[in-house]
Amino acid sequence: MVDIHPDVDAFETIPDELFVRFIQVAAGAIFAYDVLLNLDVEIDYVWAALNPRKRPMKRATVLNLIYLVQRYLPLWDRIILDTYYILGPSDTESCATIYKMSAWSTIIGIHLSEYILAMRIWAVWLNIPSVLVVLVALALPCSIPSLVFFVKFVGGIQCPEFHMPGTLQFRGCFCSTENKDLYKSWIMLMVFDTVGFILMAIPGFTAYRGGGRSNLVKVVYRDGVMYYAALFTASLINVVFILQLPVTRVS
Repeated sequence: MVDIHPDVDAFETIPDELFVRFIQVAAGAIFAYDVLLNLDVEIDYVWAALNPRKRPMKRATVLNLIYLVQRYLPLWDRIILDTYYILGPSDTESCATIYKMSAWSTIIGIHLSEYILAMRIWAVWLNIPSVLVVLVALALPCSIPSLVFFVKFVGGIQCPEFHMPGTLQFRGCFCSTENKDLYKSWIMLMVFDTVGFILMAIPGFTAYRGGGRSNLVKVVYRDGVMYYAALFTASLINVVFILQLPVTRVS
């Protein structure tokens, strides 16, 4: 058990930890709202496609399963684990375990999402083998260093306990990290998303020049390009925030 005595440096981290808790609650609320907003569409087009009576198991079904895993994985880390993190016991071992479980759940969800988007790129290139080679050759040098930096970041997590006799005890966990190596993982993700944006834009631009104006073309190409642009922007914002914010707010 790690005790933090009532010194100035320890107490200065409390406002940052409370700020992180507010962000966690907001993220969980946004996720729940988004699930409810699109639940009817997912039931009709994703869940229904998994019915074995309608279709045999094939690649499209596997992609649907991967989609559902990455779609509802935040239910585990952003709601269940975060609730336990905020309201549960505050001992060092439990807090560190919950924090690391949530962190790994997040990184797995991100990689599954990138896999789905990569398969979308390969599909719009009509499953050309050379494009698949490019995607794999790009994914490996981006994902492996990203995981290395992530492991280093998680290894620096500390979850001390606040024991102040005669005062109101804090509930839940107050964790922080010793480093900001997480921004390097986001940079690796930005590299992959930049190339993905280009690979999606090339056939999209060609389709528009060829007179493709159907709703299918707009959804497949326009939305695909917008997804990668949004992912790049989100990664860039994360990098900026991590570098600018104090280390106690990096989570």
